[in-house]
Amino acid sequence: MQTNLRASEELFRLANPAALLELQHRFVREQMNALVEGSAALVRAMRQTADQTLPALEQHVRQRRQAQAGQGGHVYQTAAE
Repeated sequence: MQTNLRASEELFRLANPAALLELQHRFVREQMNALVEGSAALVRAMRQTADQTLPALEQHVRQRRQAQAGQGGHVYQTAAE
């Protein structure tokens, strides 16, 4: 939001097309940097969540397989599985 405000303020002060193009280039670069940083934060959060939940999911799968093996492979599955 701060970047947008700065860009708008500078836009009103520019007189020549070269300065306008430079401003636009800088604006796009800043927006892309913000997008990449936000994406990286999202991926880090997803990875942390996966790292925290994966061991429990793997344990559940092992237990289900052991139960199936103990019952001759005839365990009914629910829609969630």
